[in-house]
Amino acid sequence: MYISKNMDRLPIEIFPGVFISLQEDKGIKKLFRVLKGQEYIHVNFEVINKRDRFEILSIEDKKTAKMGKCRTVTEEIDLDIISYPDNLGGGKCGGCSVVPYFRGLENSYAYHIISDSDIVEQTKNIPYFIELCRNSRCHSTYQKVVKEGYRDDLPERDMIHIGVRDGVYIAEEGKHRICAMKRHGYNKKVYARVTYSEDFSTKDFYLLVNYSPSEHALKEYYKCFEMYGIGRDEVLQYLSDQTIHLCKMIAEKNQLNVI
Repeated sequence: MYISKNMDRLPIEIFPGVFISLQEDKGIKKLFRVLKGQEYIHVNFEVINKRDRFEILSIEDKKTAKMGKCRTVTEEIDLDIISYPDNLGGGKCGGCSVVPYFRGLENSYAYHIISDSDIVEQTKNIPYFIELCRNSRCHSTYQKVVKEGYRDDLPERDMIHIGVRDGVYIAEEGKHRICAMKRHGYNKKVYARVTYSEDFSTKDFYLLVNYSPSEHALKEYYKCFEMYGIGRDEVLQYLSDQTIHLCKMIAEKNQLNVI
C-alpha cells in the first residue's frame, strides 16, 4: 500500500537510513511475463543504517523472552563487568544531571535514538559533562564512597541490586551510585545483591505492531538532530558508521570542549 501510494516518488526513504526502489523487468523477460499474464514488482531495499536491525516479517510473527529459575545472592562484584545503567531520571539523587541535555533526542515518538546508558558512557571524558556530573548529588555520594569505602552492612532495601541476563550484568537498584563510580574510575569491588536468571533470553524478543512508514515520523526524527546542529547528511553518516559516538558528535558541534 505504501509503495503504491508513492510510486512517483521512488526511490524513497521509509525508515531512517532505509530506502526502497523498484526494479522492472525489461526486454524478453518482460515480454515473457506479459504473455504469461504474470505481473511482479521487484522491491529493492538499500540499508545504510548499520545501527538498527531490520527483518521482513509477517504481522503474525513474534518471539518472546524465556525466563527460567532465579537465584539471588549477596556477593562482592567488580564494577567493570556491570553495564552502564539506563533510566536515570529518578532516584534519591533527583536524577542524572547529564542526561537532560540530550532530552531533545526523545522528541521522536516513533524512534528511540539513544539510551541513558550510552549517554553516560559516551560523555564520561567530555569536560562540559564532567563538570555537570561533579556538581551533582551523585558525585557527592561518590566522594563519600571514596572517603569511607563502600559499606558492606547496608540494609537490603539500600543495597545495589544487579540482574544477570544473557550473561549481561544490569543495574536494577543503585543505578546512580554505579554510574558515578564507573564514570570516575572507582576500582574496588562493591557488595551487591545479584540475581542470576537461568535460561533467560531476550535476544530474539520482539512483538510486531501495525506500524507503517511515516513521512511525519521521519521528519520528527531528523528534527531531533537539527536541535543540536546536525543535518540530515550527517545523520546518515552517523547511521552508517558504528564507530561514531553521537554524544561526542553533538559535543563537537556545540563546542563543548571535547578532550
